[in-house]
Amino acid sequence: MKNQNKAQKWGEIQYKGEKRKPTASGGIEEKLNKIKKLSEFELESLIDFAECCAQDHLRRIETHQIRRFFNAVKNIKLCVDKQNEFTDVEKAKLLMLRPQLANASAKKRDLREFSSICTSMIKKVTDKDDFYQFAMFFESVVAFHKAST
Repeated sequence: MKNQNKAQKWGEIQYKGEKRKPTASGGIEEKLNKIKKLSEFELESLIDFAECCAQDHLRRIETHQIRRFFNAVKNIKLCVDKQNEFTDVEKAKLLMLRPQLANASAKKRDLREFSSICTSMIKKVTDKDDFYQFAMFFESVVAFHKAST
């Protein structure tokens, strides 16, 4: 019941006034198409979406499959924190996650939707604030996934 309330909350945030079934990916992909920067998302909405994403799309995924990508994001975050800027080197490392996600989703069908969402988000990362928003989303997904297993 609690999980259903979060999905409904996310649906209400994304679909005000519309009568559509609230799904995690539908709302985020529509909003991602409308924004230019990932930092335009409200943090609370992004975390609610991370919870729905972990429960809807990653139920049959083992933690190590997600954690591999999270470790890469964490390493990039350490570099950004150390240099206090999001350089082209960190941008390249983040962009390299896209083919890695595509490869993983080709091997494991259950990762396809999550991979698509992450790829769309990575495309919207242009600066340090966007990257931190992406890192918080990913950290939230890992935490919610771990809590649900």
